[in-house]
Amino acid sequence: MFDFTRFASASTLGACTILLLAGCENSSSRSDAEVQRTVQQSIAELNEAVNEAISITSMSGDDDPERFSDVESRLSRIVSNLNGLNEAHGGQATARHMIAAQALRELASIRLEQASTLEHEQSIARGVMNGQLGAIIRLDATADGLESINFDNARSELDSARTSAEFVRDNLSQELATLDGPISDLRGANSEASEKVAQLEVLANAKRREAADLGPVQGFSHFLEALRLEREADALDLDIASRQASLTYELEPVAQYTGQSIQNAQALLQRINQSSSRLAEYKSEAMAQAGELRDQLNDISSSFNATMKNANSVQTGELAKLYEEASEFLERAAQQASQAIRGTKDAGSVRLENARINELAGRVHWRRVQGLTQHLDLLKRTTAAAETIESLTSVSSAQTALMAAVEANRAAADEALRACREMLDQVSGGDAMAIENLKTRVDNARNTLGGAAASVSTNMGGSSAAPASSGMSGMSGMSGM
Repeated sequence: MFDFTRFASASTLGACTILLLAGCENSSSRSDAEVQRTVQQSIAELNEAVNEAISITSMSGDDDPERFSDVESRLSRIVSNLNGLNEAHGGQATARHMIAAQALRELASIRLEQASTLEHEQSIARGVMNGQLGAIIRLDATADGLESINFDNARSELDSARTSAEFVRDNLSQELATLDGPISDLRGANSEASEKVAQLEVLANAKRREAADLGPVQGFSHFLEALRLEREADALDLDIASRQASLTYELEPVAQYTGQSIQNAQALLQRINQSSSRLAEYKSEAMAQAGELRDQLNDISSSFNATMKNANSVQTGELAKLYEEASEFLERAAQQASQAIRGTKDAGSVRLENARINELAGRVHWRRVQGLTQHLDLLKRTTAAAETIESLTSVSSAQTALMAAVEANRAAADEALRACREMLDQVSGGDAMAIENLKTRVDNARNTLGGAAASVSTNMGGSSAAPASSGMSGMSGMSGM
């Protein structure tokens, strides 16, 4: 997805250059000159690092760990070099803190990119697990039905078994019929989206050619439009991949399992009709089939339990760490922005940077909420099934911490976005269109959060000057799960 905060960094880097020159125009000392060179070099290096980060996520369409690591090292080096400028003052000091804030925000963006990639992998895994869980539940029900048949009363029991098998077959047929619509819809949506992606790519290529023909200045808007079209195409590609994952790992396997179960039920009916003369033999066959179903159930349950254990580990380990590190970078960025505003005459640029920090903090928390909510839904379904299926490992103990983490991150997201919106209202001058676009983006995000989150945020206090720190506390809600 297109990262507005990265695109907007260009104007802020320009503001940093102005602040730097204003702070040094009357300076002639050797230390001032060295500080000026370091800050100017940091501006150039930050611009290169931001462009590289955009290239990784935008041009290739795939996150590159080695390139990300290189960008992280460059950004960290920028922050370290700037923090070492103890002799900076005036415009130099403001520029120093502003550049450091942007570098730290970019580091947080990288962590969010990495977390989003891992969240997508977990979403695919959950699709597989939902399919497995559905199969486990159906196998258990079918085995229970076979094991509960009473063969002692011969024909009456056969009639009962026939009714039970017909009921199972008819219900499964209805269930299979309900899957046809979603499967068809997803396939149709992917077909339409693929056509749209092709159209967007054609338009984006045309815009890039126009930008090249017009040159770097007049063609810049065409270049931006090409980026927007490419991001829209990337978003559609991600939707296509998500829908295909649902088809491949959830709906189609469920349909296959259901279809096979229907065939099993039909085969069972045929055997029931042939069993009047061989009741004893049929009983043996039914119990053997139930045993086979139990074996299949246990095999699938074993795989499911292992995958669930790993998914829980990722949620509390790798994912939690990525979000926590993103939050820490944003806290440090907010601290740098707070120091930048002291003594500067260009408070608007600093407030705008602070707003971007809070906007990114809101997205970090909201992405966490989405992943946690989806994982919580799977945990609830698993817990309900585990009450009657012994082969499933109960995960009820994880739900309380998970629900608390969801609410904490939801509230933190709303608080960060609220602080961002308030800060944007205090910004004057600069790129008015960019500011209005960011306001619209924040308003839409807050509306998505819903009334419950807004209600929580009204009871939260704290200054809006550097709210990213207070907004990060909810991120640790999963650590004890």
